[in-house]
Amino acid sequence: MIEEWKAIPGYEGQYEISSLGRVQSLSRLIRFVSKGNNEAFRLSRERIVKQNLCGSGYLKVGLVKNCEHENKIIHRLVAEAFLPNPNNLPEVHHVNGNKLINRADNLQWVSRSENKIRDYALGIRKIGTDHHFSKLDRNDYGHCVAAVT
Repeated sequence: MIEEWKAIPGYEGQYEISSLGRVQSLSRLIRFVSKGNNEAFRLSRERIVKQNLCGSGYLKVGLVKNCEHENKIIHRLVAEAFLPNPNNLPEVHHVNGNKLINRADNLQWVSRSENKIRDYALGIRKIGTDHHFSKLDRNDYGHCVAAVT
């Protein structure tokens, strides 16, 4: 897959996301307030931004705009930039089940219930007697899992 770059909506001219799931900060002048409360500028050079793992196991990145810091989930940024969503589906599913592989060809828009069913099929979510709170066993979910796989 050839890496393609697109602007991150709301951060045009500052950050771009790639079809392989990388984020780059673009070269630009950044305004800040110096120690004497004077307005100053510094040059920020183009670079790949470091990603971090969040508590839910997804990769995230911190973006800054107008001195405001915001964390964004990588797979969501890739999907919004590279995958059409004509049905306005709310969630992004990792096709192979690996939350760390955020390439556009590994992502798809799905409904909430479809996302959960696909996770069950991949063995990511525990169901039936596999889950410590469940009163049902895996056979009770078989028809749902078979319908999606």
